[in-house]
Amino acid sequence: MKKLALMLSAVCFILFANGQQLSAAKAAEATNYKEVLSQIDYPLASMQEGTEGRVIVSLKVNAEGNLVSHEFISYPCSKLKRAVTKVLPNLKFTPAINQHGNAVAGRVTIPITFRLAI
Repeated sequence: MKKLALMLSAVCFILFANGQQLSAAKAAEATNYKEVLSQIDYPLASMQEGTEGRVIVSLKVNAEGNLVSHEFISYPCSKLKRAVTKVLPNLKFTPAINQHGNAVAGRVTIPITFRLAI
């Protein structure tokens, strides 16, 4: 029987404020992504079809550390995309910090890998 192996392959942080990439700043961070990752259910239909792959989602976080919006950059199928979408509201963030030490809006890009194991 196949077992689910869902893993976060890497977390990439990219910081933007007012459309400009900031240098000498701290990016927004998802503080509970491992916990939220464990909440993702691998869709049964995707498991039965043998669908694996990486879902990459870009998250916009406001200066208060709240998720404002998300955009999927890539995903292997709509079922895996929906599985990730369901848990996005559970993510918590620390806001991005600009070079002056102020909290600013930022983006966090997170790849989530779906892999089946025997």
